[in-house]
Amino acid sequence: MEAISTIFIGTSAEGISTLDALAAAKQFAVNAVITQPDKPTGRKAVLTPSDINMKAQELGIPVFTPQSADDPVYQEVLDHYKPAVAVTLAFGQFLRKSFLESLSRGCVNVHYSLLPVLRGAVPVQMAIMQGLRETGVTVQLMEETMDTGPILSQEKVPIGPRETTPSLKDILIPVGCELLMKSLPGWVSGQLQPVPQDDSHATYCYMHDISKEKAQIPWKTESAEHIDRMVRALLPWPVAWTILPDGTTVKIFEAHLERKSVKAEPGDIVAGEKQLMFATLDAETILNATIVQPAGKNKMSGEEFLRGSRLTTH
Repeated sequence: MEAISTIFIGTSAEGISTLDALAAAKQFAVNAVITQPDKPTGRKAVLTPSDINMKAQELGIPVFTPQSADDPVYQEVLDHYKPAVAVTLAFGQFLRKSFLESLSRGCVNVHYSLLPVLRGAVPVQMAIMQGLRETGVTVQLMEETMDTGPILSQEKVPIGPRETTPSLKDILIPVGCELLMKSLPGWVSGQLQPVPQDDSHATYCYMHDISKEKAQIPWKTESAEHIDRMVRALLPWPVAWTILPDGTTVKIFEAHLERKSVKAEPGDIVAGEKQLMFATLDAETILNATIVQPAGKNKMSGEEFLRGSRLTTH
């Protein structure tokens, strides 16, 4: 049987294992990769290709980097490679309806939530932030509107009590890769039928939900549990942060809640055996910040930071 002409569309490292699996599958011929254009990185703003771009070059697959959804490169790829199906994962651009309809078997998307819950760009972060006990992976058909297409398959994944965004992604990525490789052959052969989403249960998450501004810890309005989830959800970017009484901005990379009765305002630093502890709305609970990064300095333990500061504890 002749391999099915396929294109892969993605940008971040999350898609590397899936691209590898597709490239190794005899049933699919990955003839092209579409990814985001090179972006400036580091202090010197050096133009750097995406993780998927570098992986595609390693595999010897031609790479295309459209500037927008209307870039003529999309039509060029269709005309030259005549793909029957596209696979997308963490691409970062919308795809036009005309492009999607040009693929005889459409565009199959891997999304890290149990759709229709958490449609959008940051489902892993928001699953942790919202305190969900489970999430999962959905393989679905892409439509022009965000994550609304019918579902081919899903798999549930529990969220551990101390899960962070990186640790949860480490679980979801191989699950998603395996689920896609099980579902894609059935879809292209016509044996697997898609199921429409129930829009009445849809929830959404957007990139601006985890902006630097929203990463400032709201000590006076949110519960200790919510703040703990923020610290875990906002890794590796933008990282939860707070401003100390002396004006120092500190990012909190690791923290945990402890039972400790204190008489202090939420956000105040409380005395605690040389540990960097913050009072919360719950007078019986403090946040122990174990790994922090003051502005302009390297990451350090909370104890090391407190030892070198002149902060007054309560």
